[in-house]
Amino acid sequence: MNDGPRTVDDAPRRFPKGSGGNCIVQALTERGIPYRYLRPEQITNPQVANRIIVEFHINGKTYYFGGGALRGCYPRGIWVPGPVIDGPKTRFLKKKDVVKSFLQKQGLNVPRGSVFRHDAQHEAESFFTAFAPTLTQGACVKPADGGWGSLVHLEIRDIDSFRNAFAAVCERYPRVLVEETIQGSVYRFNVLAGRVVAVEFQRPANVEGDGTHTIAELVNMKNAERQVHPTHGNPLQLGVSQRAFLEQAGFRPEDIPKTGERVFLSPLSNLHQGGEHSDATDDVHKSYAELIEHALKQLPQLVLGGVDTIIQDASKPATGDNYYVLEMNRCPGFSTSHYPWRGQPRDVAGAIVDYLVASTPTRPKPRRLGARIRQALWGSWSRGTPDVLGQVRRTIRSKDIYEAFRLSGQGLLAWTLPEAAWQPLARLFGRLDAAMKPGRTRRHTARIAAALHLPKDEARRIAIETRVNGYLERFQLLRAWRFDGWSPAVNVLGEQHVANAQARGTGIIFWTGNFSFNDIVSKMALHQIGVPVGHFSRPLHGFSGTPFGIKYLNAVKRGIEDRYLGERIMVRERHTRRALNYIRKCLQENKAVSFKVGHQGRRRARADFLGTQITLATAPLHLAQSTGATLLPVFTLRTGLKRYEVTIGAPIVVPKDANGELDYPAAIRTYADMLAPYVRRDPAQWRGWRAETSVGLTPRDD
Repeated sequence: MNDGPRTVDDAPRRFPKGSGGNCIVQALTERGIPYRYLRPEQITNPQVANRIIVEFHINGKTYYFGGGALRGCYPRGIWVPGPVIDGPKTRFLKKKDVVKSFLQKQGLNVPRGSVFRHDAQHEAESFFTAFAPTLTQGACVKPADGGWGSLVHLEIRDIDSFRNAFAAVCERYPRVLVEETIQGSVYRFNVLAGRVVAVEFQRPANVEGDGTHTIAELVNMKNAERQVHPTHGNPLQLGVSQRAFLEQAGFRPEDIPKTGERVFLSPLSNLHQGGEHSDATDDVHKSYAELIEHALKQLPQLVLGGVDTIIQDASKPATGDNYYVLEMNRCPGFSTSHYPWRGQPRDVAGAIVDYLVASTPTRPKPRRLGARIRQALWGSWSRGTPDVLGQVRRTIRSKDIYEAFRLSGQGLLAWTLPEAAWQPLARLFGRLDAAMKPGRTRRHTARIAAALHLPKDEARRIAIETRVNGYLERFQLLRAWRFDGWSPAVNVLGEQHVANAQARGTGIIFWTGNFSFNDIVSKMALHQIGVPVGHFSRPLHGFSGTPFGIKYLNAVKRGIEDRYLGERIMVRERHTRRALNYIRKCLQENKAVSFKVGHQGRRRARADFLGTQITLATAPLHLAQSTGATLLPVFTLRTGLKRYEVTIGAPIVVPKDANGELDYPAAIRTYADMLAPYVRRDPAQWRGWRAETSVGLTPRDD
């Protein structure tokens, strides 16, 4: 790094004008603080991969800014850049329902509402039916963990509109927030270390009439102005949703508004949806800032945040019913305070840098004696390292030690006992497991009884057998590590479907069912028929989610599975795009890939299944549809001692509905119909009954 305020290196990417990063760089330059842009190979934190990152030092401490977040550094530079500088107690801000509870406890007004899981539509509809008559402006349905105004549905008044909105949110998010729609003006309070430093008035996309031009012409005129604006470059749209909104207000794009008449194109004020963010710091009554600052005293770890509110008349003081706080955010975008649509610019970035200068000590505080002893004994093991999400996670936990001893003891039994002795031993372990965790056993029993219409005693026996099969699978895995391995007899059915798919030349996607013996045996079966498979996998697959567990414990399972795979396509959470692009390339080369059936994914669909409903991620279906690959379901069952049957089902094709749209729920129904006979044949081998499974199972909405 050079001594001057600017550092020039060979990094090809710089923050564009109007971005928060560019505002930070300007503030550093004005204060004579050196900085440098990181080259892509210097960025090792996958959470901010492919982002523009700037590094700077204040009083010997390193900071980073990029991806809209201010970050520190990890000890010994484990990953670069480090975590967001807000403390861990602010992580709940990602969950809108928890934020509302926090704000309500601080005495602030929040909209009434409730949160529902994606598989609880029946409960959500019952809530809406009772809730709707009390609402004057209808209901609002949006993701409970989303952002950027994504999938926000306002002023919902009838049950059909509610169902459509709920289904749309469930396709991408696991939790849905249903609350009352609040009318008023939207204001964002940008806060720094508990103090309001700027206020923005956020107006939805609109045009102002001049008595001459049509709405469509006014949109084009305003887009020309927005195009040259540093922060409001997103153009106004006149798509289907905007035209529908205009029609509700009694307008058409060819209408000519009166002079001074403001016509709104959307109810949402988000910047990327055409909203206008103007400065209102001096226009909002100081009582609102005082309320927010008082509430943030209970959250001292929040360094940089944004508080979104709806205020009826911002010039009047806050009362009990003239404002509502919608949500709070970490790492808010503050560039619109520097470049507002209208109003006075506010130097939020300068305030951030000044805060870091004032709050960063010139010398680090000496560590306490306990921390020194811990460092000497454990080093980084006890301090923690970043996990696959880029968050700090303890490298090893007591559960890992317990799991290591379990695997050692069970491995000794698997190596020394004949396979015929595994069944009674696994049954003993399974019964002990059920007795030690009665609550989990009751939940599994209830699911089985509801789905298969069985008496409670029989359903409980099946619930216990699912645990027994889990121990049997462990014994098989550990025996496979012995010098002579584990070689069961695998009968593969449906090879003709594979041959037909290979002849098509568009690749194969194997969709392996969530059965007890699927993880190893299905891979053995595909290897046995000569199909090298690339398996889509995650680091958490195995026994632990800590860095130690991922590296050592989970390798026990991966090592055996990899013997029968062509390759393992490892993907980190929230960074699936690169892996999916690689899978598309493999399919274009007529290769085979495999996915495990589950409900983890942004897009999901639900179907009736036995006496319940099943929710599954539709990513494999989307891949098959977009690439032309053949999607083959795979079902694995144990038929006897060292005997297994793997069935490769007929291809699943995504049909079209009456409107000509792809009907992914119908494809899920097809899979559910194919799955049901195998579950009825031996329900104890299906892991879908378990709460911790990756298959979403819920009561049917009758």
